Amino acid sequence: MALAGSPGGAGWTWRPVARDALLARAFHSCTELRGRFYLVGGLPAGGATEPSGDTVVFDPAGGQAVRLGARGGPRRSHHDAAPVGGRWLCVVGGWDGSRRVATVAALDTERGAWEAWSAAPGSRPPAGLSSHTCTRVSDRELRVAGREGGTRTQRRYGSVYTLRLDPGARTYRYGTPGPAPSPVPSSVLWKSAGEQNRRHSGHSRTPAPASPRTHRDYDGELALCRCCPLSHPTAARSLPPFHAWHHRKGLGKGQYSACIFQKTQLGPELLHIHSYKEEGCHTASRSGHCAALLQTPGPRPGHQLLLFGGCNSAEPEVAGHWSPGKLGEEPPAAPHLREQLARLVSTGRGSRQGPRGLRHHSCSVVGPFAVLFGGETLTRARDTICNDLYIYDTRSSPPWWFHFPCADQGLKRVGHRTCLWNDQLYLVGGFGEDGRTPCPQVCILDLSV
Repeated sequence: MALAGSPGGAGWTWRPVARDALLARAFHSCTELRGRFYLVGGLPAGGATEPSGDTVVFDPAGGQAVRLGARGGPRRSHHDAAPVGGRWLCVVGGWDGSRRVATVAALDTERGAWEAWSAAPGSRPPAGLSSHTCTRVSDRELRVAGREGGTRTQRRYGSVYTLRLDPGARTYRYGTPGPAPSPVPSSVLWKSAGEQNRRHSGHSRTPAPASPRTHRDYDGELALCRCCPLSHPTAARSLPPFHAWHHRKGLGKGQYSACIFQKTQLGPELLHIHSYKEEGCHTASRSGHCAALLQTPGPRPGHQLLLFGGCNSAEPEVAGHWSPGKLGEEPPAAPHLREQLARLVSTGRGSRQGPRGLRHHSCSVVGPFAVLFGGETLTRARDTICNDLYIYDTRSSPPWWFHFPCADQGLKRVGHRTCLWNDQLYLVGGFGEDGRTPCPQVCILDLSV
């Protein structure tokens, strides 16, 4: 499956720069840390159910790959990973060969040793996660988005979790730490999120009788507020316009206590909710999606976390929103690649709609652009592995999608990863055109515009 030869598409291709059998895998994680790419786990071939437990370190400067000799590495596929503190590589969730897990394993890159971190008291982890995303928000906080599930089944909706890490204590916590919120009188609240969905889909237009509530019920209702970043896309379109107070007070998105005020007529000071619990906030059912932390346009840009693909919908979904100055994290600078992408999109025709039914693709953020490549489409029964390049351009509001097709069948990929380093975008691993053969090449995105 050599990648040399004809260009991938008009003005772009993936150019091979290294090849090693250690890199041949799919549905792995590939994370840049201190100028090295750390590949963890994955599947060695199509049809395999037992994931790999090895860790491979690739040096993009020298083009060399070595297997890490550390013992105790997690046996995972369909997981995700993120760097923490410039030292640890945290692997979150995934499939261990027999079930989905939500545990966190950390590689201490200074000592070259794997550590099994434990859940902190009060943590409310999901039953298990696979084909989810894990996005670094700060040095000790990750945002996880995906469907909760066990061995054979998954829920029919997605959830978003805040995962807080304490490297000193070697612990992690799902959800929001702090004292539990005080109960809210059930007489002023509507029924659970399921009842809300039915009510807003036309089956009923009046509040249901009060019933005993749990905090998860409260959180489920919050997912229906169209002011919140985690709104249910169907229900939100039918909500009555009772959020004027929310905006007059200048509250940012995600201020869920204010949104409850709109629905219950309780002031936020009466709710005693210190911060929202994202475990109960539901998104569309997505699996094999990607996430991109992008700046919002405007003179004082904030940040939002967008989810792409993993379902039949072509619409991205907001899984988090931060006002200006709230996030100290900035993506790696890639001025040359950013300029090349700007020139590439100037040659294309933009669309307001993105790819429909794409999953297990890759996504990397380059300045105002989210660069998506490959994956598997749900829109056709045959020839499902893709080799298309999509660029999501946020420089204008609303953003534009640009699609750059490819004629080279050898560039088809699924379950692969892309990593940004030294002003270059790298493509690592994945299954090829047949969906079964792992690719041992490392390529860089070559733009000839």
